Amino acid sequence: MIPERYKNASIECFNLYEIKPVIEWMKSDLHDVLLITGASGCGKTHLMMAICKELNKRCIKTAYVLFPEIALELRQAIGSANYDEMAVIKKYRNPSLVGCFDDLGANKPSDYVTESLYAIINHRYQECIPSVYSSNLGLQKIADLYGDRIASRLASGVVFNMGDKDKRLEK
Repeated sequence: MIPERYKNASIECFNLYEIKPVIEWMKSDLHDVLLITGASGCGKTHLMMAICKELNKRCIKTAYVLFPEIALELRQAIGSANYDEMAVIKKYRNPSLVGCFDDLGANKPSDYVTESLYAIINHRYQECIPSVYSSNLGLQKIADLYGDRIASRLASGVVFNMGDKDKRLEK
Protein backbone atom coordinates (compact mmCIF):
# COMPACT_ATOMS: atom_id res chain seq x y z
CA MET A 1 0.00 0.00 0.00
CA ILE A 2 2.82 2.44 0.81
CA PRO A 3 4.93 3.19 -2.27
CA GLU A 4 8.58 2.15 -2.10
CA ARG A 5 9.86 5.74 -2.03
CA TYR A 6 7.94 6.37 1.20
CA LYS A 7 8.69 3.14 3.10
CA ASN A 8 10.81 5.15 5.56
CA ALA A 9 8.32 7.99 5.92
CA SER A 10 7.89 8.94 9.54
CA ILE A 11 6.35 11.71 11.60
CA GLU A 12 9.79 12.11 13.18
CA CYS A 13 11.10 13.36 9.80
CA PHE A 14 9.13 16.56 10.42
CA ASN A 15 9.42 19.35 12.94
CA LEU A 16 6.61 18.29 15.29
CA TYR A 17 5.94 21.89 16.26
CA GLU A 18 5.48 22.89 12.62
CA ILE A 19 3.03 20.06 11.94
CA LYS A 20 1.14 20.49 15.23
CA PRO A 21 -2.28 20.78 13.52
CA VAL A 22 -1.63 17.43 11.81
CA ILE A 23 -0.57 15.82 15.10
CA GLU A 24 -3.72 17.17 16.76
CA TRP A 25 -5.84 15.78 13.93
CA MET A 26 -4.24 12.34 14.37
CA LYS A 27 -4.89 12.47 18.13
CA SER A 28 -8.53 13.40 17.60
CA ASP A 29 -11.36 10.94 17.26
CA LEU A 30 -10.75 10.92 13.49
CA HIS A 31 -14.18 11.87 12.20
CA ASP A 32 -13.04 14.79 10.12
CA VAL A 33 -11.10 15.91 7.07
CA LEU A 34 -7.40 16.77 6.85
CA LEU A 35 -6.37 18.69 3.73
CA ILE A 36 -2.64 19.05 3.12
CA THR A 37 -1.72 21.71 0.56
CA GLY A 38 1.54 23.10 -0.76
CA ALA A 39 3.86 23.27 -3.73
CA SER A 40 5.14 20.28 -5.65
CA GLY A 41 7.94 18.59 -3.75
CA CYS A 42 7.23 20.23 -0.38
CA GLY A 43 6.59 16.90 1.37
CA LYS A 44 2.81 16.44 1.20
CA THR A 45 2.93 12.80 0.13
CA HIS A 46 5.74 12.07 2.60
CA LEU A 47 3.60 13.49 5.40
CA MET A 48 0.56 11.57 4.19
CA MET A 49 2.55 8.31 4.22
CA ALA A 50 3.83 9.11 7.72
CA ILE A 51 0.23 9.66 8.84
CA CYS A 52 -0.82 6.32 7.32
CA LYS A 53 2.00 4.54 9.13
CA GLU A 54 1.17 6.21 12.46
CA LEU A 55 -2.50 5.30 12.15
CA ASN A 56 -1.61 1.73 11.18
CA LYS A 57 0.48 1.48 14.37
CA ARG A 58 -2.72 2.32 16.25
CA CYS A 59 -4.49 -0.51 14.36
CA ILE A 60 -6.44 2.00 12.29
CA LYS A 61 -6.67 0.81 8.71
CA THR A 62 -5.75 3.23 5.96
CA ALA A 63 -5.93 3.16 2.19
CA TYR A 64 -3.72 5.28 -0.07
CA VAL A 65 -4.73 6.20 -3.60
CA LEU A 66 -3.80 8.83 -6.17
CA PHE A 67 -6.69 10.93 -7.45
CA PRO A 68 -5.48 10.50 -11.05
CA GLU A 69 -5.83 6.71 -10.59
CA ILE A 70 -9.45 7.13 -9.48
CA ALA A 71 -10.05 9.19 -12.62
CA LEU A 72 -8.50 6.44 -14.75
CA GLU A 73 -10.67 3.79 -13.07
CA LEU A 74 -13.78 5.87 -13.70
CA ARG A 75 -12.85 6.46 -17.35
CA GLN A 76 -12.32 2.73 -17.77
CA ALA A 77 -15.78 2.11 -16.32
CA ILE A 78 -17.52 4.28 -18.90
CA GLY A 79 -18.99 2.08 -21.56
CA SER A 80 -17.38 -1.11 -20.29
CA ALA A 81 -19.69 -4.10 -20.09
CA ASN A 82 -17.55 -5.66 -17.35
CA TYR A 83 -16.92 -2.61 -15.23
CA ASP A 84 -19.37 -0.94 -12.88
CA GLU A 85 -18.71 2.74 -12.22
CA MET A 86 -20.73 2.64 -8.98
CA ALA A 87 -18.40 -0.12 -7.77
CA VAL A 88 -15.47 2.29 -8.22
CA ILE A 89 -17.26 4.99 -6.25
CA LYS A 90 -18.28 2.58 -3.47
CA LYS A 91 -14.72 1.27 -3.24
CA TYR A 92 -13.49 4.74 -2.23
CA ARG A 93 -16.42 5.45 0.08
CA ASN A 94 -15.32 2.54 2.30
CA PRO A 95 -16.17 3.52 5.88
CA SER A 96 -13.77 1.04 7.48
CA LEU A 97 -10.66 2.80 6.15
CA VAL A 98 -9.11 6.19 6.66
CA GLY A 99 -8.88 7.36 3.09
CA CYS A 100 -5.60 8.97 2.05
CA PHE A 101 -6.25 10.62 -1.30
CA ASP A 102 -3.15 12.11 -2.90
CA ASP A 103 -2.71 14.70 -5.66
CA LEU A 104 -6.15 16.23 -6.02
CA GLY A 105 -5.91 18.53 -9.02
CA ALA A 106 -2.97 16.74 -10.64
CA ASN A 107 -5.05 16.37 -13.78
CA LYS A 108 -7.87 18.38 -15.31
CA PRO A 109 -11.00 16.39 -14.59
CA SER A 110 -13.99 15.97 -16.83
CA ASP A 111 -17.45 16.84 -15.52
CA TYR A 112 -18.08 13.12 -15.07
CA VAL A 113 -14.95 12.63 -12.95
CA THR A 114 -15.77 15.74 -10.91
CA GLU A 115 -19.28 14.43 -10.21
CA SER A 116 -17.88 11.05 -9.21
CA LEU A 117 -15.24 12.61 -6.92
CA TYR A 118 -17.97 14.72 -5.35
CA ALA A 119 -19.96 11.53 -4.67
CA ILE A 120 -16.93 10.04 -2.90
CA ILE A 121 -15.89 13.16 -0.97
CA ASN A 122 -19.45 14.10 -0.02
CA HIS A 123 -20.27 10.60 1.24
CA ARG A 124 -17.13 10.48 3.37
CA TYR A 125 -17.91 13.98 4.66
CA GLN A 126 -21.57 13.23 5.49
CA GLU A 127 -20.74 9.95 7.21
CA CYS A 128 -17.80 11.49 9.13
CA ILE A 129 -15.38 8.97 7.63
CA PRO A 130 -11.84 10.19 8.31
CA SER A 131 -10.11 11.34 5.16
CA VAL A 132 -6.75 12.88 4.30
CA TYR A 133 -6.44 14.76 1.03
CA SER A 134 -3.41 16.40 -0.56
CA SER A 135 -3.22 18.94 -3.33
CA ASN A 136 -0.80 21.38 -4.93
CA LEU A 137 -3.81 23.66 -5.17
CA GLY A 138 -5.16 26.03 -2.55
CA LEU A 139 -8.85 26.02 -1.69
CA GLN A 140 -9.76 28.73 -4.21
CA LYS A 141 -8.09 26.84 -7.06
CA ILE A 142 -9.78 23.62 -5.92
CA ALA A 143 -13.10 25.49 -6.04
CA ASP A 144 -12.29 26.80 -9.50
CA LEU A 145 -11.41 23.34 -10.81
CA TYR A 146 -13.87 21.10 -8.93
CA GLY A 147 -16.54 23.48 -7.63
CA ASP A 148 -17.42 25.14 -4.35
CA ARG A 149 -19.09 22.05 -2.90
CA ILE A 150 -15.92 19.97 -3.00
CA ALA A 151 -13.76 22.85 -1.75
CA SER A 152 -16.15 23.52 1.12
CA ARG A 153 -16.13 19.91 2.28
CA LEU A 154 -12.33 19.76 2.09
CA ALA A 155 -12.12 22.98 4.12
CA SER A 156 -14.46 21.65 6.82
CA GLY A 157 -11.68 20.06 8.87
CA VAL A 158 -8.02 20.90 9.25
CA VAL A 159 -6.36 22.67 6.32
CA PHE A 160 -2.58 22.44 6.61
CA ASN A 161 -0.27 24.26 4.18
CA MET A 162 3.25 22.85 3.84
CA GLY A 163 4.63 25.88 2.03
CA ASP A 164 6.09 26.60 -1.35
CA LYS A 165 9.60 25.08 -1.24
CA ASP A 166 10.25 22.18 -3.56
CA LYS A 167 12.65 20.05 -1.50
CA ARG A 168 13.45 17.85 -4.49
CA LEU A 169 14.95 20.87 -6.27
CA GLU A 170 17.07 21.76 -3.22
CA LYS A 171 19.06 18.53 -3.47
